[in-house]
Amino acid sequence: RYLSLFMSFSMTLHGFSWCLYGFFIGNKDIFIIIPNSLGFIAGLIQLFLFIVYRHHKNEELLSAQSPHLDAENPSMHVEESVDSVSNKV
Repeated sequence: RYLSLFMSFSMTLHGFSWCLYGFFIGNKDIFIIIPNSLGFIAGLIQLFLFIVYRHHKNEELLSAQSPHLDAENPSMHVEESVDSVSNKV
């Protein structure tokens, strides 16, 4: 739900390209290589998670529905909430 394929892919691509740049410059700058290799690895992990959990979207939406609501009488939950609030006052 919160994991964007485009964001994960772009993070992976940018991390990889900056790592290559760090390797190809003359002195192999570790200040470019290390943080961007970590970003590349994090992007790969996000892509892996996206692939693994992409089919769980419908299950999550179904489980997020309130178990207190009655399909036959949806106003029942509202009435119970109003009664509990009025008892506290």
